[in-house]
Amino acid sequence: MRIRRDYSGEMAALNSWGANTSADANKINWMAIDVAISRWGKYQRGSVLKCVHRWWDTAERKKRWGQSESNICTLCNLSVETSDHVLKCKHEEMVKVMNQLLHEMKNKIKSCGTYPLLQKNKLNSIEIFS
Repeated sequence: MRIRRDYSGEMAALNSWGANTSADANKINWMAIDVAISRWGKYQRGSVLKCVHRWWDTAERKKRWGQSESNICTLCNLSVETSDHVLKCKHEEMVKVMNQLLHEMKNKIKSCGTYPLLQKNKLNSIEIFS
């Protein structure tokens, strides 16, 4: 089992979300996260880490790096496509995808035997965000 010793990337992510880094970082079980991540496949690990660190290949990022002339979402054509927008885009195809992912997540949380109150709390938090 590989255990990371440098959590600077995680600390930067906590800072970007407005967390009190030292207090909040000490509450996180980093070893458990390492164990969970080590069980994921290469593609899943890369996708999740890109999401956490806001490294998705969005139109906003492509424009900033000179790879595109527009930073507007190609689906809805209404907003700048950022990582947050990808999760909240109201285009009908994105809504279908997000609903399917939410349904799969509900099933996985239930199949793990998660305490019902915790299930409800986490799923409500996700639905509010999206």
